[in-house]
Amino acid sequence: MKLIYVLLFLIGSNVRSADEECGGTVLDLWLDIVIVADNSQRVNQNNSVVDIQNSISNIFEIVPIPINRVGFVTYNSLATINADLNKFKSWGDLSQGVNDSYNNMNLSSENTSFIGTGLITAGELLQVQGSAIGRVYYPKVIIVYASAFNGTGLLDPLSVANTLKSAGITIITVAVDTDNNGVIQKQLASIASPGSAFSLDPDDDHWPVREALINANCFCPPGWTQRQEFYRNKFKKYASCFQFIGTPSAWNFAYFRCLILWSDGSYLAMENEPSKQKFILEAVRNNSAFQQTPLQYHIGLNMIGEKWVWETSDGPQQELGWNDWMDSYPVISSSMTSVMNVQNGASSGWQNIDPDEVMAGYVCEAKACSASRFCYIKTSNT
Repeated sequence: MKLIYVLLFLIGSNVRSADEECGGTVLDLWLDIVIVADNSQRVNQNNSVVDIQNSISNIFEIVPIPINRVGFVTYNSLATINADLNKFKSWGDLSQGVNDSYNNMNLSSENTSFIGTGLITAGELLQVQGSAIGRVYYPKVIIVYASAFNGTGLLDPLSVANTLKSAGITIITVAVDTDNNGVIQKQLASIASPGSAFSLDPDDDHWPVREALINANCFCPPGWTQRQEFYRNKFKKYASCFQFIGTPSAWNFAYFRCLILWSDGSYLAMENEPSKQKFILEAVRNNSAFQQTPLQYHIGLNMIGEKWVWETSDGPQQELGWNDWMDSYPVISSSMTSVMNVQNGASSGWQNIDPDEVMAGYVCEAKACSASRFCYIKTSNT
């Protein structure tokens, strides 16, 4: 029995728990969305108007409306609200409304196309109607179909987009390349939220745009940092949020402090796979609040019932799989039952410690709000 205890203490089990990517489907979305479409004469070629109509119809075909409210704005040198967030009650209403107000017969006679006017109008619509009772917790999204990147001063697209994004609004861009040179795609990528810049393709663009909508519905509360990364040229967003607290504290204090940080459930962070540990470690290294030398911080691994486990506030304990123990660790001791990460040159990794004696900063973790996990948390300044 003693040998079994020692082996469990040293290596844990083979169970592995990977960090969860943002999930759910478009059927689970809860968003306020404004579609913004260029209606200048620039889109009156290459069948662009019909392609935009079909793209919008395909994207929203299975999106629940009006659980998700969708407005529609067109623009040239000025912008027009064709439908506010309360007009469309179904996908059929949306498709019919877009086709009636946006077609080759009622395009503007102007060639001028200022994307800033459309973005500003969409932002104002989200601000006014997005703060309605019961909707303040719904993430805000703008999907913009643009053929040109014009505008200076107050209409500078980059400046307008940055203001909207700083208010918590996600911007999804769909390039309408009527010049057939690929320039507009690159320009729109500069204003889109991460991983949310696409090209018009009515037969296929609904899939990446839907994925971007699912990502927009996955977010952390103010003051928390969400894990996200580009992997093989694809943007990945994870359903995990972190707070990095550099004040040296005992492990037990950190444990209970993390539990009360977020009412929906938070806990000491799990470094349960290498890429997640890398994200946490880089964030700690770049956080000036962590002043100890060597760099060190508490994590949620601890021993319960002769097993090393990760504890969360809203689920079962997860047994240790992948590990990063330093050489000669873990030390077999009845009092050294908690774990910290210590970065000391070549000798870096996990050490088990006394939960009441060793002081260090710590990292708290929580599950993000997502399409499949509704939260009563205000996500924007709208």
